[in-house]
Amino acid sequence: MPSTSLKFSSSNNSPVASAAELTSHAAPESPPSKLSTRLTLAAMSLGYAVVQLDVTIVNTALNSIGTSLGGGVAELQWVVSAYTIGFAAFILTAGALGDRIGAKRVFMAGFAIFTAASVGCALAPNAAILIAARSLQGLGAAVLVPNSLALLSHAYPDEKQRGRAVGIWAAGASLALIAGPLVGGALIALVGWRSIFFVNLPIGLTGLWLSWRYAGETTRSPQREIDLPGQLAAIAALGCSPARSSKAARWAGAIRW
Repeated sequence: MPSTSLKFSSSNNSPVASAAELTSHAAPESPPSKLSTRLTLAAMSLGYAVVQLDVTIVNTALNSIGTSLGGGVAELQWVVSAYTIGFAAFILTAGALGDRIGAKRVFMAGFAIFTAASVGCALAPNAAILIAARSLQGLGAAVLVPNSLALLSHAYPDEKQRGRAVGIWAAGASLALIAGPLVGGALIALVGWRSIFFVNLPIGLTGLWLSWRYAGETTRSPQREIDLPGQLAAIAALGCSPARSSKAARWAGAIRW
């Protein structure tokens, strides 16, 4: 009777192929569908648009905020400046953080921070808490902008399609910036000044869901360094100018009296 033999794998002496050997011949990962890329663009556009919307929408509410919460010119100036300082101070670090641990993860964290801070602004019982919440809003905005652009670049590897997507992303933000005073005036007249912050809640939740469901994660670069001394210097430098202006406003008020 002829003898039979089993042919064993040289790597592990097993007649059964290893999982690594089976998966090594698997088909390459398919590119994202057109629907996924378009909805990723929608999520990124929402992120940038809401950042720009809050630059101008608050200006229409300053008189109502001053009447409701009290405070003088200096406090109202900080309501505006706290957002701008938070945005400008943290935007470079936010981009580096996205490179380091993944733009999708950081983008979603920024959207969550921005949305939660918007609710905090809407519920603020006094000017101090409103200013603090606006600072947190600025931090969230700084995280959204660079990482939304990184996710767009990841979703559109083709240069021509990427250019078109970035154009839509920027155009949406520009429209939101222009529409801020109109939208803010209408909301204040119909509902009250707190509604200009509550409007960010459905936008934020929609953007978060679209990002989680459709955006792809970028490649992490753990070697990307974060310049903490430079970050602290930026915060200090950007915070000094509004502080001087606030003192000047107080002195001007005292002289008038």
